[in-house]
Amino acid sequence: MSLSLDRRQAVAALVQGLGLVTSGAVLAGCAGAKPGQIGTTSSITPPPVGAAAAKTPLSAASGPVKIALLLPLSGNAQTAAVAKAMRAAAELALFERNAAELQLIVKDDKGTEAGARAAVEAALGEGAELIIGPFFSRCVAAIAPAARQAGVAVIAFSNNPAQAGSGIYLLGYTAAAEVERAIGYASAKGHRRFAALLPDGAEGRVWEPAFRAAVARTGGSIALVERYNAGANGLVDPARRLQDAIKVA
Repeated sequence: MSLSLDRRQAVAALVQGLGLVTSGAVLAGCAGAKPGQIGTTSSITPPPVGAAAAKTPLSAASGPVKIALLLPLSGNAQTAAVAKAMRAAAELALFERNAAELQLIVKDDKGTEAGARAAVEAALGEGAELIIGPFFSRCVAAIAPAARQAGVAVIAFSNNPAQAGSGIYLLGYTAAAEVERAIGYASAKGHRRFAALLPDGAEGRVWEPAFRAAVARTGGSIALVERYNAGANGLVDPARRLQDAIKVA
């Protein structure tokens, strides 16, 4: 038996609740930004819950529909705090819908590829029929083969479009959309010279071309692109160089 309308609405409410938490976390990271200024829900590509359900045998024939939620609950302190807020949002969404026929299976993916693979295997072993998460792009890539083999759709929080497709949906801002909004807003305020402080790694390689393309579209120029290491004190020297360049500009 296919998923009933009420259950589809409960799944949609669950995803929307998590989407709001994700959006808030992204917006909070933009210094001085207010909701509506940089990135709005219009820049999110919403996961097609109906399409995900159609690809996934969401059935109530043998009890409640099991939905796995994969989060880095034991990651670093900042990430774990966001993950716990997302878990609470998911639980609240189901509580408010009184969705007794949906069962949430929460798994800690630890924010690592190995942790994500272990989490998805455990969730699938417990009968998960839809997977929400993981948070990081590398973890999405790690769970994709097992999810696809099981025929279970994934609604992930990654903003890396390279991870989407073949049953993997993204609930997150893409780099291009977010940067476009930020640069567009600054340009509308009369700013024409831009600088970027990007992580030194895969994430930075996704953000940099999006940044350069957005600046070019506004007719602006790039003063400096600095990269930082995510380790301890990795931001200190790049931030100082960026500050000096801004003063000179």
